[in-house]
Amino acid sequence: MLRAKEYLQKIREGERLLRLLETEHAQCEADIRNLKGMNYDRPIVTGGGRPVDLSAAIVKLEGYAERVNRQWDSVIEMREEAKALIAKVPDARYRDILTRRYILSERWEQIACAMGYTYRWVAHMHGAALRAFEKEFL
Repeated sequence: MLRAKEYLQKIREGERLLRLLETEHAQCEADIRNLKGMNYDRPIVTGGGRPVDLSAAIVKLEGYAERVNRQWDSVIEMREEAKALIAKVPDARYRDILTRRYILSERWEQIACAMGYTYRWVAHMHGAALRAFEKEFL
């Protein structure tokens, strides 16, 4: 059962990495927006620190964008593969739990509420759902 759960957890881990990369990309964009251009009206004073290199910042931003796009592609591929395997699970309730948890990244409380079950019952059914998924995963 651990192998199936580890496989499904990789989707959630991929999404967490994606969110982190998106946050770093947004921070880099914000940093670029806050850069100040050189004021040519004032005399140039040397020794006051490194001048801002806007082109280097833009290259860094493009690097973040490429990593975000690659991670998106990876997450989408993992989701599609997992959805195909989850679709083979015979019990619709199990498919619902696995989809909500690992494809939609819902919290256990959200899953229980959406399905009309208690938290404990969802946790119990999750174990059974993983066992059913394991049969399709192998």
